Amino acid sequence: MVISQAFIQEQGNELLRQEERRVVEELNRRRIPITFYTEKRIRRRQLSLDYESLVVGDLPCISGALKQLSIISPLGNTIKTIATKGFDIDDDPLIYES
Repeated sequence: MVISQAFIQEQGNELLRQEERRVVEELNRRRIPITFYTEKRIRRRQLSLDYESLVVGDLPCISGALKQLSIISPLGNTIKTIATKGFDIDDDPLIYES
């Protein structure tokens, strides 16, 4: 699979978490175009996603990207539970059990 473009979640004003910074460094090294986005933009479907896009972000954002591409999430309702109840993936080591 070829990655033609990447979308990286920012926390506002291009503030990135450590994981996102590492991904940006590698994407820059590989000369892959990067677009920064906020959760609001992905909820509004304002990103030009395609099947060669890499989307990096938290679970609600990844879920939104999968929906926009009409891909069924492998985590099913787990993402909805995390998004609505505000769980942090680190809070529950069993979060992936359905």
